[in-house]
Amino acid sequence: MWKSFAEFQELKYNNVEDYRLIKLDFYRRSKPKNNSGLKLPNAEKATIAEDKFTKYLFDGDSPKGLLKGELITKKLGYNFNNY
Repeated sequence: MWKSFAEFQELKYNNVEDYRLIKLDFYRRSKPKNNSGLKLPNAEKATIAEDKFTKYLFDGDSPKGLLKGELITKKLGYNFNNY
């Protein structure tokens, strides 16, 4: 994610909103790992058709999906090539 500690500090102290979102994402991901009672049953077996995901979010056929895909890319760094 960051190439250096200096990049991390730049984000933390100069891009407060993105840093807040990264902290929130980390918290939400780690909370179920630390408390098995919060995990969804069989979540590790959940699947989604790849075409629905990539076409809806990233190929532009759906204006709402494309907007969501742009936000996912901007805020989380995920795009068609690395989801």
